[in-house]
Amino acid sequence: MHQEEEREESKLTPLIPPDTFLNIFEAGDPGTVEHKVVEAQQRYQDTLEQWEKTIPIEKTEEPGRTTWRDKEG
Repeated sequence: MHQEEEREESKLTPLIPPDTFLNIFEAGDPGTVEHKVVEAQQRYQDTLEQWEKTIPIEKTEEPGRTTWRDKEG
């Protein structure tokens, strides 16, 4: 390995591994984008149920909330 290649490789290596960081926000926490999407879906459930018949989305029912996601993930 050339000295230049070694320097380039070291730039790509993170100094702190990702496991070190705490995930302090859950996906459904107020203020997150997902939370706002779920709120909008709750508000427009009738529309989403109609869309479900013509576009590739599927309903997921969880305790306390119903969400729609694209069938491809």
